[in-house]
Amino acid sequence: MLRRFVLISLLAGFVLLTPAVSGFAQSMKPSAIEPFIGKYVGQTVFASEAGLTKRDLDVVITRENSGFAIGWTTITQKPSGKISRKNYIVAFEPTDRRGLFQPVGNVQGAKLDPLKGDPRLWARVRDKTLTVYAVLITEDGGYEMQIYDRTLVPGGLDLNFTRVRDGKQLKQIKARLDAVVN
Repeated sequence: MLRRFVLISLLAGFVLLTPAVSGFAQSMKPSAIEPFIGKYVGQTVFASEAGLTKRDLDVVITRENSGFAIGWTTITQKPSGKISRKNYIVAFEPTDRRGLFQPVGNVQGAKLDPLKGDPRLWARVRDKTLTVYAVLITEDGGYEMQIYDRTLVPGGLDLNFTRVRDGKQLKQIKARLDAVVN
């Protein structure tokens, strides 16, 4: 009788602990984003309507809680000599769908509102590519989609940026970003 009670107690304990152990084991698995963590820099020159345009690119991907933050800076030198600098930082957290991440807001915690001109963002990791999608509602109620594919390659990332407005591709920029080793 005592043996049966011990056996039933052990089985009940195993059944009750299995979800906790499974959850712990899942939290110990390497994140899909782990291979992308780092800092990357690069440069590209592309043809625009005004002539050749040079861009310096800087991307930083860090771990943030259970997700990640990605920051990118673009410094553009136009043919006229004018220089513009744009900085973006967005934190993402995992969703219930494998390999998909939703924005937490920017790192300062601000929520993004598509109806006020902010992009609707999400990120996906598939194989060796981290893609960030941004969909914006244009002033006339149409849409613009920006797609940032960052693919792991030996020593860095290949960037493929595409901008589409109302189904028409407006821009495509490709660049090689080298990993910065500290």
